[in-house]
Amino acid sequence: MQFSAGQMGVKFKPFSKVTLIDNFTNKKGMTSHCYRIAYQSMERSLTDEEINELQRNVRDQVQNKLNVVLR
Repeated sequence: MQFSAGQMGVKFKPFSKVTLIDNFTNKKGMTSHCYRIAYQSMERSLTDEEINELQRNVRDQVQNKLNVVLR
């Protein structure tokens, strides 16, 4: 799944790297994935507030579009 900068409400490419770092399936067949997301702007340093808003947007879109449970 891909998200554009416009979908995230920003005017720069916010992700420099998205990496799956863990994948686990329990005995009931439920699967858990853990991703590391690196945020980066080539123009300036991002503030904590900007990163937090980006993270909220990513979580909301992933939950809505993929119908998953986030922890």
